[in-house]
Amino acid sequence: MNNGGGVDRSREQLSSTWARQVVEAIPIPMFVIDAEHRVVHWNRACEKLTGVSQDSVLGTTRAWSAFYQNARPVIADLALNGSRLEDLERYYAGKYR
Repeated sequence: MNNGGGVDRSREQLSSTWARQVVEAIPIPMFVIDAEHRVVHWNRACEKLTGVSQDSVLGTTRAWSAFYQNARPVIADLALNGSRLEDLERYYAGKYR
């Protein structure tokens, strides 16, 4: 028997749990931001590289604080905003190909 949205919610929860586990287990430093630019995942490899704990950034818009002294967008912010190449150049001139 299908309980309507319950199956979809269960799949969504399973997918979210799986994604969280993958991000956490991957040995590459990585973080994920949501549509409001809040940090929703910050893996152990990112903690190790930056020295910034998950607890200090999860739920905040402070991903930049692990990499810069002053507030500025990280590439994930620019990508989320649909920024143009000129915006990328402004912050990352000569740092990409």
